[in-house]
Amino acid sequence: MSKRSRAVAAVGILERRPDLPRTINVGSLIPCADNSGAQLLKIIQVHGI
Repeated sequence: MSKRSRAVAAVGILERRPDLPRTINVGSLIPCADNSGAQLLKIIQVHGI
């Protein structure tokens, strides 16, 4: 097996990712992990991209 075919095969493996959306919907409740006192944060507005 040549080096080029191994490199192409490795790139093919990296492209196989699950189709999971990387977004947070408006109205989502997110657990807070700091010391602000809030336990859950609610997304109320999304501002631009």
